[in-house]
Formats: sequence, structure tokens, C-alpha cells
Amino acid sequence: MSRRHHRNQSISLHAQPYDISANGWYFKSASDWVKKFQSHLPVEEYEIQFIDGPDAARALFDAMGVNQVSVEEYFERLSEIKSMREDELAALHYALHGLGLDFGEALRLVEDEIRVTEGHAKEYVEEMIDDQGGVGALGRETIERYFDYEAFGRDLGFDLDSDDPDDARWIEMSDEERGEAYIEEKGIDHLFDKPRDKREAPVGERYFDVDAYARGAELNGEVVEFRYAGKTWTTSYVR
Repeated sequence: MSRRHHRNQSISLHAQPYDISANGWYFKSASDWVKKFQSHLPVEEYEIQFIDGPDAARALFDAMGVNQVSVEEYFERLSEIKSMREDELAALHYALHGLGLDFGEALRLVEDEIRVTEGHAKEYVEEMIDDQGGVGALGRETIERYFDYEAFGRDLGFDLDSDDPDDARWIEMSDEERGEAYIEEKGIDHLFDKPRDKREAPVGERYFDVDAYARGAELNGEVVEFRYAGKTWTTSYVR
């Protein structure tokens, strides 16, 4: 379970006027913004800059694209996320920034649907594979697509005898050709049979290319990797 953040740090924003002859000023709350905005009239147009505050406050600022129209809403929304866990904040950031949702819809999805995991897509799919019962449960088509025939064929080559006529044709093949020929002749299913020693993984799992499978999942839009608060997160919630 990700930890909950305590937000005792104050937040400091800066209003930078587009009028180069006017001076900017700092503010820490919605009421502070309104008071100082009125005191600096007739200057009316500002760029709002994040100066200091917790990671969650900065991430929400960036995700909302805060400007002078939305700055009061920003402070209001901060009160709604004060008790959220780090993974929930990461999910909220993804919903706002990655999916382009408004705050209300993003918050609803974080509460009901979006789940994120800290780590890269490879770690995410490894956990997913384990939850499904191992590589063998992914189905033959997936296994064959991401099977490392070259590594498998190379290991097969170590057991070949150059003096054995039956091995001659296998020796002449490249590692990849040897791996593909073996699978074509003998099939792939038996490589994923559960070994007698339950502490061991099926032989075929050593040759399943999890990196390629994770890249394929990203390219196919099945998982999304993103950054939040200096960390990498992954989710399977896509639209």
C-alpha cells in the first residue's frame, strides 16, 4: 500500500504580469490571490508560476495547466486530494494529464476504475503474468510471438554432437533457425509443462521475452507507462 502524504508544506505561487513594466508578486491561497490581484489593478493579465510546495501540489498544478482563470479552482481542488495515497495521486495525474479529463471525471475514475502500479511496464506485465498463472497461461499465439527462438536454439546447440549423423542438420542451422525448426517439429506446449519440482519454473519460461512482450503491450495500447513526482508508474487503464 502506498503511503499517504502529509501536506504541512505551504504552497507558493507567483503571478508574473505580461506587462513588462509591472512587478510580479507571490501568493499562497485563493484569498491571497484575490486580494493581491485587486491591489495590483489595473494590471489584469498574469502568468501563474509554481514556486514551492509538495510534489502532489506541483503535479496537480502541471496537470491542470493552472492559469489565472483556474487558480482559485486549483486551491479548492487541493483540499480534495489532501488525504489521497501516492498511487491515487499518480492515477489522478494520469487522468488529468494523460487522458485530458476534467477534475470531477478524473477523481471519479481514480476512486472507481483507474489503478496504477509504481514501476516500469516490464515489471507490470511480469506481475500480471504471475497473477494469470505463468507464461503458459498466455496462450500459444502470444507465447510463440514473443518466444526467443535464437536463445533457445543456441542452448539446444550445446547438446549436439558433431560426430552424430542425426545431429548434422541441426548443427548447420543458425541458432534462430534451430530454435524455430525444433518448435515446428516438436511443438511448444511441452516446454511449459509444470516440472515435478514445484519450486522450479517451466523450461519455456526462460525463453519468453518479457521485454518484447512489455513493449508490445505498450505499442498496442494495453498498458501505459508515465512519470509522476519523479517516479515511473504503469497502468492498464486506457481509452
